[in-house]
Amino acid sequence: MAGHRKTCDDQPFLCGPSWTLFQQGRSDLQKLEATRAKIDIGQGSSARRRRKKPPATRVPEPRKIERRLPSTTIEELIRAYGGGASTAELAARFEISKTAVLTLLTKHEVPRRYQSMTTPDVDHTERLYLAGHSLASCSRLTGFPASTIRDALRTRGTPMRPAGGRQCSSR
Repeated sequence: MAGHRKTCDDQPFLCGPSWTLFQQGRSDLQKLEATRAKIDIGQGSSARRRRKKPPATRVPEPRKIERRLPSTTIEELIRAYGGGASTAELAARFEISKTAVLTLLTKHEVPRRYQSMTTPDVDHTERLYLAGHSLASCSRLTGFPASTIRDALRTRGTPMRPAGGRQCSSR
């Protein structure tokens, strides 16, 4: 066997570079075993302690808006909305979010302004527009903004006339 020589008990014996690698590996193994023993005993700087888990913190539920605002304040908010104040204005005035304002209005069954058009609304507006009314006159007749009407009619695929009553001229 190349790199090996027989000992008297017929076991292979490493020599040269192989022997050096064997000794280095053996040395590393001894270091690992010593470190493991220190860890098991709880000594040495390499011993790691397990961190205790922090106690589970209970996330408090957000308080309901009705509990944060007195009923008189809610009534005032509803009156202000009925008087024309926007939801953004009310949110700033009462120091609550716009979503909270909308939630309160919904819970108290207050009809909201600027709602989207329903299918019957779009049908009626389309008939008006196709009969020759402008977007502005459709807006006055239905109460929806002209831009909302234009978007609804475009979505439906209604052919649109040029803005301002101008006629298309071909040259």
